[in-house]
Amino acid sequence: MKLYDYILENFEKDEPFFVSELNMPGSTKNNIRQALKVLCDKGFAIRYDTGVYYIPKDINKLLLFLIKEFYYS
Repeated sequence: MKLYDYILENFEKDEPFFVSELNMPGSTKNNIRQALKVLCDKGFAIRYDTGVYYIPKDINKLLLFLIKEFYYS
C-alpha cells in the first residue's frame, strides 16, 4: 500500500486532501485514482466528495460513515 503510506506521511488522519495534491513520483493520476478506489473499497480511506478524500482517525467514524452510506443512500 504505497499510496496509503504516502498519504500518511504527507497528511494527518481526518485531514481532507485533494487527489490533485497527491504527487507520487512514478505514478500517473490514473494510477493514483485507482489506488484510492481500492483504499476506499477496503475501508482505509473515505471519499468525502468528488476528488476529496481523507484517512479516518477513528474506526468508529469509519463504521458510522459506512452504515450511513449503506442505509441512507
